[in-house]
Amino acid sequence: MVNEGKASLFCKHLNDTCPSSKATYLNAQNSAKQAGLGIWNSRKPWQKARVFN
Repeated sequence: MVNEGKASLFCKHLNDTCPSSKATYLNAQNSAKQAGLGIWNSRKPWQKARVFN
């Protein structure tokens, strides 16, 4: 989910994971941010309202 931009990390709990998993999650979030995926999409397509006449 993090890799697809459908979730963000909660760093408080990230410190409880093993170091290799922590790096994997951080890399996945950074990749999703750079690609503008999901919640990192600056256009926020889910907020566009349809206008019906």
